[in-house]
Amino acid sequence: MTTRSTPTTGNVLTALIRGLRAVLIGYWAVLIVVVLAIWFVAFIFGASDAAGTAGWSFSNPPKYFLLATGVMLPTIFLPMFLIHGVTRRRFLVDGGIFAVLVSAAFAVAHWIGLLIEGFLLGTMAVDHQANGAHLFDSRGQVLLVLLEFGVLGLVHLLAGVIIGAAFYRLGWLRGLFLIPVALLPVVVTELTMATGWVSGAVEALGLTRLSAVVGTPIVLLSILAAAGGCLLLIRDLPVRSA
Repeated sequence: MTTRSTPTTGNVLTALIRGLRAVLIGYWAVLIVVVLAIWFVAFIFGASDAAGTAGWSFSNPPKYFLLATGVMLPTIFLPMFLIHGVTRRRFLVDGGIFAVLVSAAFAVAHWIGLLIEGFLLGTMAVDHQANGAHLFDSRGQVLLVLLEFGVLGLVHLLAGVIIGAAFYRLGWLRGLFLIPVALLPVVVTELTMATGWVSGAVEALGLTRLSAVVGTPIVLLSILAAAGGCLLLIRDLPVRSA
């Protein structure tokens, strides 16, 4: 029997979306203004690739913002939900759905940004030399665009959840030492996909991107490992009194 004090299915997901909606929309609004300002300044000063410079500024920061968003989930939202009777299992399920939805939304925003960049450049082709390598060669390859940015966004968000849960559960000192472990799925995914600025680092090390046959299972395992870390830390997370 459902009562007022017992959250129904979907309430946690809805609350997460409503609670972070202003932050997420505000972030994109600020990012768009900053990117346009970078493009304008680069254009005014005669940069040879003003749109490319702005595009690089647009494509890299969002995944790190998602990491910060992940940190907030177990440190701010989970304790509040637990106090109001939400089970950890419900939070894990709805939080997982939220992570996928937000990552997908960020991927769509990336694609729209690429289309705008293509309009400014007058081409749908992607210059891998200017902005780093990608899984796609054209802005019209929608599925590859969404796959790249969606996967990178998701693994960063999950890593953020692990970091936040570790700090909340273990304290700042032990949480600090767990940051490298939490970021391991991110590092493995980034090196395997070898996109954006990471592609330059991979090339500098004399390495090449793994084939899809080899790389896909590695990326999937990295995401599963990150999700498993979230489950391990949150499934019996205590609520701190102060």
